Amino acid sequence: MTPAAFELPAPEFPRGPGNPLGGLVARYRCTAGCGWYHDEPADRPASTPLRIPMGSDAETSASLTERAEQGLREHRQRAMHALTQHMLAEHQDPSMQVIGEVVPRPKAEFPYLPGDPRHSVARFRCPQGCDWACYVDTNLGAPTMLAAPGEELSQAQVDLIRRNEEMVAAFWATVEGAIAEHVADAHPEIQGDVGSPG
Repeated sequence: MTPAAFELPAPEFPRGPGNPLGGLVARYRCTAGCGWYHDEPADRPASTPLRIPMGSDAETSASLTERAEQGLREHRQRAMHALTQHMLAEHQDPSMQVIGEVVPRPKAEFPYLPGDPRHSVARFRCPQGCDWACYVDTNLGAPTMLAAPGEELSQAQVDLIRRNEEMVAAFWATVEGAIAEHVADAHPEIQGDVGSPG
């Protein structure tokens, strides 16, 4: 099962003594506007060792370019992973609000550490406590970024928030559909909301 991916916003580059990581960082703010942000070192090298081939200048240039592109891909994957975990934990689907209350969501666990190829996979356990669980990939690959001229920035932000809300809704529909199907098959005696333990 694979939900729609979230979009990675354009980063800010804060400087000065308030920068908790020191050096240059890229700051990715929550597109829902809650104030949360993730700081990612902007100069972190790629995870693979640098190897300079003994050949022509063109081969050397191609090797350096590939490593720089790999570092950028890894940077975006780490930032996207942090944003995805935040969105799943903090931003519920607005359509799930009932008389001012939010219906409880299943808890997303991330069992794989950064660096593991499966680090973007979320695990959702059976709400009734049996051994069943579903694993859902929260990353569809390289994220897209949204840019707009200054006069169009406000509308671009509205569009980005709307798309992210739709993607969150699609994600939860995937997860809760799998849980509902399992509960109907394995726990037919359970009635009501499958999103919280019975």
